[in-house]
Amino acid sequence: MSVLRWIGVILLVIGAGFLLDVFDVVDFAPILEIYWPSALILIGIVQLFNKQSSKVWSGILILVGLYLQVNKLAILPVDFSSIFWPVVLVVVGASLVFGKRQSGSMREFSDEKVDVFAFFGGADTPVSSPAFRGGSAGVLFGGNTLDLRNTKLAPEGADLELFAAFGGVDVLVPEGWKVVDRGVPILGGFDNKTIPPAANDSNVPTLRVHYVTFCGGIDIKNKE
Repeated sequence: MSVLRWIGVILLVIGAGFLLDVFDVVDFAPILEIYWPSALILIGIVQLFNKQSSKVWSGILILVGLYLQVNKLAILPVDFSSIFWPVVLVVVGASLVFGKRQSGSMREFSDEKVDVFAFFGGADTPVSSPAFRGGSAGVLFGGNTLDLRNTKLAPEGADLELFAAFGGVDVLVPEGWKVVDRGVPILGGFDNKTIPPAANDSNVPTLRVHYVTFCGGIDIKNKE
């Protein structure tokens, strides 16, 4: 399951919890206040099993979640904050010494599907697939640019899931593509700036976009 789907599961659970709170079934607000850092831990664990994701930043996300969760629960006999930053420095340092070298945040995809997520940072992702079928791209406190201009759609089109929370996602598509969007902007926005294809072209390739924004924005356009 992709990171976006896990985020969807988390949002569903939170929404259901607030509904139960409204009907006096469960006092959900105190539970959320204590256990919300567990969502960061879950996202980090999911990222660890995503081969395209940075294992370093996934580990740091897990550490941040653990740090916040342990402080909420106060279950350790020692002050976790005193060891948190040294552990983060060790993880980052080890990644620089032993990790594979990459050029900045650029990572190119040539597969039929893409799965990229940016957390507290930026991702610039060019795609050059000859038969693109979709995938997912998201951001949490950062920015993400998905460049599909050197990509060809599969004959049946493609389904792309997008998520933006406290950040922005830009998707660049070639002129001539038909972009069909459906989603939910929650205190955020979505803008399709692409040039629509000619109305009489029934065989135009179609990109179907499914999106959720929360205090963030998503732009689909032909040029930067």
